[in-house]
Amino acid sequence: MAGADPPDGAATRPGARKAMAAAVVGDDVMREDPTVQQLEQSTARLLGKEAGLFVPSGTMGNLISVLVHCNERGSEYIVGDQAHIYWYEQGGPAQVGGAHPRPVRTNPDGTLPLDELAAAIRSYDDHYPVTKLICLGTTGGGNAPAGKANRCWRGSRRRRRPPTRRRAENTHNRCGGRVLPTSYVDAVGALARQHQLKVHIDGARLMNAAAALKEDPAAMVRSADSVSLCLSKGLGAPVGSVIVGTNEFVERARRYRKGVRSTPGPPASRWHRGSDVGWLRALPGLALAAVGSAGRRHAASRRARGGGRDRAGDDAAPPGRGPRQRPAVRRRPRRAAAQRYARAAAQY
Repeated sequence: MAGADPPDGAATRPGARKAMAAAVVGDDVMREDPTVQQLEQSTARLLGKEAGLFVPSGTMGNLISVLVHCNERGSEYIVGDQAHIYWYEQGGPAQVGGAHPRPVRTNPDGTLPLDELAAAIRSYDDHYPVTKLICLGTTGGGNAPAGKANRCWRGSRRRRRPPTRRRAENTHNRCGGRVLPTSYVDAVGALARQHQLKVHIDGARLMNAAAALKEDPAAMVRSADSVSLCLSKGLGAPVGSVIVGTNEFVERARRYRKGVRSTPGPPASRWHRGSDVGWLRALPGLALAAVGSAGRRHAASRRARGGGRDRAGDDAAPPGRGPRQRPAVRRRPRRAAAQRYARAAAQY
């Protein structure tokens, strides 16, 4: 199996500033930015898909793609247990969209065993999450220590930090930059279609994988329903990714990009104001109310104990002296801190 081994690939190429300064710009919200449109269309053509969407980062591209496919809370996506999506993206699909990951063992060559992949697809049952998506990468992940490209690195990063990192991956797993064969990706695609599932490819370093295999990038991802391509991995851009798929996929992804919203939270909530995450805006206020309520209960408890000293003998006067004077109790700054947090969160 081939390996892709650039030294890092995430460095910005010389001349990027000049290209940015000379670019023709417009309002992308109104779809009037010709440079963004050209980038999206050219990336879609390169990968053989109908349309593309620019996003600020690869993590956001993967998050949006999973949310589009797993568009109901309680959905499940199957992913390798060494995948970048599973390890290094804060569990975003679960955190934001209520999508549950189901990890599958990753082979040393970066592939997921097809029999275990098939076994991980759940049958429909009221007790189970609903399997909707399989996530792959076209190369093995690059957080493996140098010299261990042929086996997955499963050690703890805290206990055993590698002296160097091999950044030769498109963020599928931590197997040292091993490139998944196109035939394997096609086999996974056939399995997904058999079970009416979608396939998303985390193609952060897809261009490196294409160079290693000497294959057309479009052929490598022909079995995928969506692909994310990182522009800063070997392509010289300082930031950004493009996700590609069908026109319908991109239109739905555009809505998620606008607010990276989840599917509805508590319905008919008094905090809900037309947005699926409107109820989230109430959380700082709820936290402030909870802190204030706890503070009031704490003050009442102190008064009931006669000043709050609950250790025997604290109020006794020392021998030969008058009654002990209790020092003034400093006001705890919890409420003020909560207020500052709420104001900052509201501005954000």
